[in-house]
Amino acid sequence: MRDRDDFSQMLDQYHVSPGRESDISMTILLGRDIMGRMVRSKTPFSILLREQARYISPCLWVTQLAAVIVTILFSANLTGTHLQYRNYSKVSFMACQS
Repeated sequence: MRDRDDFSQMLDQYHVSPGRESDISMTILLGRDIMGRMVRSKTPFSILLREQARYISPCLWVTQLAAVIVTILFSANLTGTHLQYRNYSKVSFMACQS
């Protein structure tokens, strides 16, 4: 907090006159011109995915894959409750063996 007070005192020592309107508008135009000339990154999606995959734990990948498989198994048997129970028993049994 003390540093902030010292900094404020230093800034208060200098008095800057307001800029001319023409200078301000020229600065804005130059900034827009430079921003318009910037090249946008066109990195392919596969490279973005690969770079992100490097930072995700393999355990998380396996867990997500198992969740997708369980979801597919359950959604394939939405009409019969007996079949869902059977599939759930299989998944539970497979999880207990790992």
